Amino acid sequence: MHEQLVHVNGEDFLLKRLEMSPEEWAALLSAGVFDNALRQLQVLQHEQLRGVIDGGMQEDQEDHGELWLRTRVLEGERLGDAKLEEREIKDLGMQCQNLMGDLGELASAVSFDPAQIGIIRLAGGEVRAFFEVDYLRWFRNAARGIPYWEGQNEAGAVRRLLEGLVVQQLRPPKKKRDEKPIPFVEDRSPALRAYESPREGKMLSLLSWLGLILALWVIIWLTSVGMTRMEENPRKEGRAWNAPDR
Repeated sequence: MHEQLVHVNGEDFLLKRLEMSPEEWAALLSAGVFDNALRQLQVLQHEQLRGVIDGGMQEDQEDHGELWLRTRVLEGERLGDAKLEEREIKDLGMQCQNLMGDLGELASAVSFDPAQIGIIRLAGGEVRAFFEVDYLRWFRNAARGIPYWEGQNEAGAVRRLLEGLVVQQLRPPKKKRDEKPIPFVEDRSPALRAYESPREGKMLSLLSWLGLILALWVIIWLTSVGMTRMEENPRKEGRAWNAPDR
């Protein structure tokens, strides 16, 4: 996806261009598929979601389709270029949860790529995040005739996003980029533990209790089996003391 800053009627916008395959291009042109997908995208509104102003389709010289969208430009920096503190990562996780709760199944259409998330720092020190839809997947799904939002586990995507931010926050700056992951990230990050859903936490606790109960049952069973065998086969060494002298 190529991005370009454009100036229209005294206002700045971001022009996004998405390359489509010939098959996708042909499918989008049929029966108003593109127009319907664009209209559904424009009505998808949220205070933390970048709005799409308009869009269109243009052929290139290789008979491929190029799709363009014009979105609003937001102040701030890209999340991928920022380094957040632990409390800021925790707050970002809550914002992601709230967004998913507000959008429901449409949350799967949101891009949780740090390069596509913008943040601004408010006067009180709070970090405010702004997201956008994964436009390429949105229109590809439209071309395939499946729901626009299909193709992503949003909870897993958010989890990976937060893990990456925690690793970046824990990693000391180096001249050469180190791609090796930091071990025990969850133990060193309260933000990730705070993001863990209650259902997941209860399930882990339940499994722990079940494991403990099973271990106790096995110990009791083995003890019972051992006692039974001792009763069935008493030790015979005691009889030797009563043997007559020779």
